Amino acid sequence: MGEPARHTLAEDTAWSAAASVSSLVGRLVAGIIIARRLGPEGTGQLAYLVWMADFVGTLSGLGLQNTMTRFLADVQGRGAVELTSSLARWILVRFLGLSVVGAAALAIAGAEAKEGHETLSLLCLYFLAQGIGSLYLAHLAGRQRFDISAKLNLGTSCLLVAGVLAGTWTGGVRGALAGYLAAALLPACLSLTLLRGRACTRAVGPLLRKRVWSYAVNTWLAAIVSALVWSRVEIFFIKRYWGDGDVAMFTVGLSLAGMAAQGPALLCGALMPHFAARAGAKDMDSVARTYAQATRLLALMLFPICLGVAAVTPALLPLLYGASFTPAVPSAMVLVAFSVLGVATVGSSLVYGLERSQFIAVSGLLGAALSVSACFLAIPIWGFWGAAWTRSAVQCTMIGMGFWYIARRLGFAVPFAALGRTLLAALVSAALAYFATAGSPSSWSIAVSAGIMTVCYGVIVRQMGLLSLSDVNALERLFAKMPGFFARASRSALVWIARAS
Repeated sequence: MGEPARHTLAEDTAWSAAASVSSLVGRLVAGIIIARRLGPEGTGQLAYLVWMADFVGTLSGLGLQNTMTRFLADVQGRGAVELTSSLARWILVRFLGLSVVGAAALAIAGAEAKEGHETLSLLCLYFLAQGIGSLYLAHLAGRQRFDISAKLNLGTSCLLVAGVLAGTWTGGVRGALAGYLAAALLPACLSLTLLRGRACTRAVGPLLRKRVWSYAVNTWLAAIVSALVWSRVEIFFIKRYWGDGDVAMFTVGLSLAGMAAQGPALLCGALMPHFAARAGAKDMDSVARTYAQATRLLALMLFPICLGVAAVTPALLPLLYGASFTPAVPSAMVLVAFSVLGVATVGSSLVYGLERSQFIAVSGLLGAALSVSACFLAIPIWGFWGAAWTRSAVQCTMIGMGFWYIARRLGFAVPFAALGRTLLAALVSAALAYFATAGSPSSWSIAVSAGIMTVCYGVIVRQMGLLSLSDVNALERLFAKMPGFFARASRSALVWIARAS
């Protein structure tokens, strides 16, 4: 790929956000198409199949995707740019072998679930393409080439929407799965280009190999327990005790929560390699400043969006997915509201970037035990409604543990006061949005309530002094890639809000 591009953190963050927004919008549109074309039963069946592929991918991947990103960034931060290609090949060769084992395990699991041969074949091909393609995106993140990721994600999102639209029209659930496969093929093929040359073990010295494997295993364990706490493990229990229709009710709520939370959280995509590079350069003061500011800025954007979307969910969810999904509204409101916990994304990036993934692995064991126990106790009785509450309670516990570790063990200041005041401002604004749509739920009332909440939130943030001029400058660097009119309008609004600080 040549020498890495020289980008600032703001530029990398802007490109990373653009890349992730493309993926988010593509998945959201594809999900709406699937829900409206296949209905609750078909949507639930497809969600279960995709969950199986994702979960087996976590089990078989040995944490190598996150490891690829972390150590490529670390190597570049130390100035050993020539080593990145050898390290990338070395990791990819091992990942390919693990992926074949994972595909075999997925085929066995699918056969046990009595899936048809055609469906199983598509599912295994999707599993391989998705995993290998994700490793290529991890490689781009480690090289901090978020500009290329943005273009690649835009292409795959377009392929996903087109593939799902054509697939659901002609082949139902199997056709939709074929659409997912079509979207995963492009990055998977590009990943194979990393094999050019020879993956020379001697080029990756024994000390680096030891660090890579240690980090990979800890990250792998962390990923497994995170899949039980943060992913969609509830789908397995809902499928077993209630069926595909209830799986669909739960997954549309998760999709809506993802739409609300991932937008701001996408701004964190460049943080982990940035923290790793700064740690490699021994610049811990920069790490501390970036962590505190990024956490505050993420909360300023994340809290009002999540709580605002939760407030209008009774009108928004049936509008997007159809009236047949109206029973999902109460649980979706819970899931969307608690997606404010995504503010911990910055802290997670910090822990991984500082090569402390063992904490996530160890602490996650407690969260995994709590999550599985809660699923066994609540889901057979309360279904997807119980799943929404148990998921939120376990995640709150995990976030509390993470903040404690960052403050007490790593010694970085967590901006608790700013987070509390920001949450209060968002709650007040969301309450206004809820009452604006409660009387006459419609697309018009959603638009009106969004405008009311935006103005109210801006005024409250200004009066409480939650935004400083240094924050405005940081956000302005993020908005630099936006069209001129939007960039100027955003800066004017932010400066007005910050002047009361």
